[in-house]
Amino acid sequence: MQTIASLTTWFERSLSKTVQRHGLNAARTTVTYLAGLLERFARSETLVAGGRGRALHRSLAEHWIEARCGGEPSTVRRRLRRRGDLALFVCGVFPDYVSGRITGHGYYLSMGRSAYAELAALPPGDDAATWLELAHRFTDFAEILNTAVWGDQRPADPFVLYERWLAGSGTLARDRFATLGLVPVGGPAGHVLH
Repeated sequence: MQTIASLTTWFERSLSKTVQRHGLNAARTTVTYLAGLLERFARSETLVAGGRGRALHRSLAEHWIEARCGGEPSTVRRRLRRRGDLALFVCGVFPDYVSGRITGHGYYLSMGRSAYAELAALPPGDDAATWLELAHRFTDFAEILNTAVWGDQRPADPFVLYERWLAGSGTLARDRFATLGLVPVGGPAGHVLH
């Protein structure tokens, strides 16, 4: 039996293995950030709001409006980070939830990517490289979260995978298609699945 010191350490190991297994090049700081994100969302109060009968979370649009209201730079950073993290977590860990929404996968991708891109542009830029990597490779990292959390235990829904592939997911969605005996042809712009 293996003993792990913390949940963050377990998530970091799982994420690192997933990144390595899929041959993705991700900065160590980004993998560490993602492990911390998963650890934060492991606490129910991070994902849900209010008391009894609480909602899953406020909408990403509400987070977007809140970030636009200004305030201290640290407050704006916290709000943008919350929007990006929420979009990434829900998109990665609960893709069926996202696909079943009116807003769909593209909405979550757009809200998450833009939050991280805005964070990267804010001074001080100590974490700018991590925010930019999350913004530019949002779909890959959503897939990494999904695989690290669920592994092969969660059956792949071909329609959810197809929607992700259309939204710009590359290697990981294509690999999952292959395990289902499906081959996407022509890239997301070609919209062909055999």
